Amino acid sequence: MMADITPISFLPLIVFLVVVGILGVIVLMWYLSRTKAATTEARIGQFEIDILPSGDRVSGLTSLARSLVKQEYLQVLAQAERITDAQAKKMNNAFEDLFLYAIRGKGRGKQLIVSTENIEDPKFNIPLGQVFELPFGYVTRRLVVADGVSTERQGWTVYTIYPRNVQVEILGAERKAMTDIGEAAASVKEAAIRVQKEMPWREVAAAREKQLHEAHERIAEISHENSDLKLALANKPLLEAERPPEVEVPSKGMSFGRLIFTAIVGVAFQISIIPYFRPEMDPLPYAIAAAVVSFIAWPWVYEHLLKRWF
Repeated sequence: MMADITPISFLPLIVFLVVVGILGVIVLMWYLSRTKAATTEARIGQFEIDILPSGDRVSGLTSLARSLVKQEYLQVLAQAERITDAQAKKMNNAFEDLFLYAIRGKGRGKQLIVSTENIEDPKFNIPLGQVFELPFGYVTRRLVVADGVSTERQGWTVYTIYPRNVQVEILGAERKAMTDIGEAAASVKEAAIRVQKEMPWREVAAAREKQLHEAHERIAEISHENSDLKLALANKPLLEAERPPEVEVPSKGMSFGRLIFTAIVGVAFQISIIPYFRPEMDPLPYAIAAAVVSFIAWPWVYEHLLKRWF
């Protein structure tokens, strides 16, 4: 039985193990590249830093980088007379006021972040959400917006940044002004469209209002004329006192004729006279006024114009 087993029978198993081994190496390299920090100092999490005005975006696992500017390194440079003691002291004081971070980007690139503020402070970062990071589990990814410049030095892409405070509170008149501007921006287009749609109706309403005002003025004039006419009719016997007035019994058809005359005058003003001379105005008020005048003036019209025929 042992003699029947040939090395060829193990070939598929060997190929499988080789493929699994290659895949395992690739996964391990990817894992190490994702979890290996740019420095050996403490890791502070996942950060994304947007740098203005260039628009550069640096993101990845972030660690501290104070070890790059240790005071002993400055002392070595001073002892070697590369820099003076005064320069070393000045540089050390400057580094003490700064915050240094390192980010391992995609591939083998490394970014050195020299910041004027502590980007771990909630005032200078915005949580973007949780991301799963082996082997640490879920960690918070944070966004930092900063003004800055970049340069290349000693295998690092160096960004010197001034983080912006994301918790600056806007108070008082400035908040009100900003709110008003935002609301205006959101509503000015809709308001303009609405006004354009309403303008024809407003023009028509204004024209109607003008017509009504003119009609009221005309009715007031006609009413004043009617009052004068009534006063004249009332004073007529006094003016003719020397001759006794003739007393006549009006015919029975006079009241019917008065109504017919009033109706004819009113209809004429309604459908002919006013539409012809003032087509833009409503003829009804004038027709009513003319009918009233004709009704009042009927005795004079009948006496001086119609009596000879009727």
